[in-house]
Amino acid sequence: MACAKEVAEKSGPVVTLAKQAILAADAGLESGFAIERGLYYSSFDLRDKTEGISAFLEKRKPEWTHQ
Repeated sequence: MACAKEVAEKSGPVVTLAKQAILAADAGLESGFAIERGLYYSSFDLRDKTEGISAFLEKRKPEWTHQ
């Protein structure tokens, strides 16, 4: 339950991307890296990316918009 609570406090879209990366683990090493790289690049378009970076630099808890 503690792990689920911690995941629930994260950005929803980022958690979704992480799940997709985990599910792609069976694709093989090279294919898996390619899939993970694509998912990573798709995270650049998220508003939560900017909030996460700002919160880190300002040493505060992020306020996720889940966008």
